[in-house]
Amino acid sequence: MSLTPSLTAMTLMESSLVVSVSGDWDEDYLQALQQALILRLKQSDAKGLILDLGTVSSIDSLFVRTLVDTSRMASLLGIRSRISGINPGVAASIIALDLDCRGLVFERSIDDARTALSKSSAHLSSSSNGR
Repeated sequence: MSLTPSLTAMTLMESSLVVSVSGDWDEDYLQALQQALILRLKQSDAKGLILDLGTVSSIDSLFVRTLVDTSRMASLLGIRSRISGINPGVAASIIALDLDCRGLVFERSIDDARTALSKSSAHLSSSSNGR
């Protein structure tokens, strides 16, 4: 059973869109989620994207490719992204399957991701003010 992205929790917290990715996913869900995310990012004033994988128990190359592509799309919109909440089994799968995660930045929790994004946002603001 695949959840539609409209049933996926998407919450704007401070200046980041926090998305809880369903542990029950398939290719159709991932495609629809990616499209819904990009649309939501374009419509919001979010400066960060946090994809929380706390309920995801299995992962494959399609899943990782979707994360990488979504992160790249967000970046093209000027939005930084973080992946949070992966469990040890998912981390082990990424390594065992030798999945390419270049471009993804992982944080331990949503709070850690929010902190990292706010720090990078503050750093960017101070850098641009110094010009």
